[in-house]
Amino acid sequence: MKSRSEIWYALLKEIGNACSVNTTLDMKYVQSRVGAEGDAFFFVTLPSFEKDLLRSIKSGGIPVDAFPGFGRRKFSTPTGSVHGVPKFLGGFLDLLFTSERYVLREQGFYEREFLDTPELRPVDPTEVDPLVRMAMRGIRQLCLLYSKEKSLCDSHRQDAAIRDYLKTDEQLTLPLAICEGISCLREASSRKQRKYSASCLGVLLPILTFGSIGES
Repeated sequence: MKSRSEIWYALLKEIGNACSVNTTLDMKYVQSRVGAEGDAFFFVTLPSFEKDLLRSIKSGGIPVDAFPGFGRRKFSTPTGSVHGVPKFLGGFLDLLFTSERYVLREQGFYEREFLDTPELRPVDPTEVDPLVRMAMRGIRQLCLLYSKEKSLCDSHRQDAAIRDYLKTDEQLTLPLAICEGISCLREASSRKQRKYSASCLGVLLPILTFGSIGES
């Protein structure tokens, strides 16, 4: 069975090929972050990256405080140094954002200007470039691939399920416990009309609780 990282790398490579983006540095970066943070990078950090991406798109540009914890590209301009898109997934982000624009001057020619922060590339709303679509969808897929795993089951429910499992296993493997259980069943049979519902619930509740962990 492949690990989370291997599945994520395969998806990264597939999306990179579709968008003609070199993802070698992205893969190395994720390997480093996962080595330091563990799976929390997939569960927490990447979903936060996706939220800042949506915020940037809605605002028409990348805010200065967006993508904390991720290095931004820096390059020199005639007026000083400016910040570009994040280095991580930068090949995809370059398809969505730009750090420069051309302005028509009075002399009748266009002059290139550099932006303090990247803004969305001009796009014809009636015909969005398929490559832009793939890049946007690809980044979100990569960032949200494991976002729901964090909420599948918290540690308290895991611990409770393990305790119930160990308790049941102990009862089934100890002969005295089995005999005691048979004795209890015989005693309960005389009162089955009054206790039937409560007994069933007592047996099924741990099973239902344990089973619901994978379903929530």
